[in-house]
Amino acid sequence: KRQVVHQPLAALGLAGRYRLVVEERRSGGLRGLHLAVDSLEPDPPHRLWGELRRQIAAAPLDPALRERVLAVFTLLAEAEAVVHGQPLERVHFHEVGALDALVDVVGVCAGLLHLEVELLLCTPPPAGHGSVATAHGPLPLPAPAVLEIARVRGMPLASSEGFAAGELTTPTGAA
Repeated sequence: KRQVVHQPLAALGLAGRYRLVVEERRSGGLRGLHLAVDSLEPDPPHRLWGELRRQIAAAPLDPALRERVLAVFTLLAEAEAVVHGQPLERVHFHEVGALDALVDVVGVCAGLLHLEVELLLCTPPPAGHGSVATAHGPLPLPAPAVLEIARVRGMPLASSEGFAAGELTTPTGAA
């Protein structure tokens, strides 16, 4: 079943550029699986939204998968354009456009389609607090792009009370 994730990533030219690491972990007395994306690229390129959009649109992907992946990255690009005050086509994906975000978005969308998930419900994600180092310098948390996505989509963010300072919801995760 790994091909559900790996095949569309290969169609985007990403084969051999990442590794998925699955390990059992414990948190709060419960056990579960943790999935990490390891980049095998020493210096993943920054991508302009227009280039990334064309790459996704031209890849030999299932049309439903292409539509979902484009919807997620469009939401991210629009939020980044607003918070950075740039035209949509000039948006550079730094953290968001890194290889791990591509693997995350394509993998999750492919998995949901494969499992035929029609409705996904979850509690509001925690906002996070503190600051995070980014390509644009330190940013307050929740990150401005997370706040913009939450505003546009009407998505509530839960309190971070009781959590250590840090990024608890990323723009990719919010999208």
